[in-house]
Amino acid sequence: APDLFLHAAAQMGVDASRCLVIEDSMPGLQAAASAGMEVWWFTGGSHLPGREGFETVNGRKTTVFDKWSRFFDIAPELRKGGDRVTGNG
Repeated sequence: APDLFLHAAAQMGVDASRCLVIEDSMPGLQAAASAGMEVWWFTGGSHLPGREGFETVNGRKTTVFDKWSRFFDIAPELRKGGDRVTGNG
């Protein structure tokens, strides 16, 4: 259920569509996608098969990555604190 993710966004005063959720579980991925949030699947844990690329969760394209060192390669604008982060765009 997306309730927890929607509650967190509401508490931060951010629209769900502007949120990025990084999850390692399929139920978490599905809940965040159901909330209308951007979802990335982290597969680098010892309990998960490492892989990268894209998957589809609840009909939404989902970034898949297995190394935290790749995070800013995938989304360099988050390192800069650009409009995507601040909500000014």
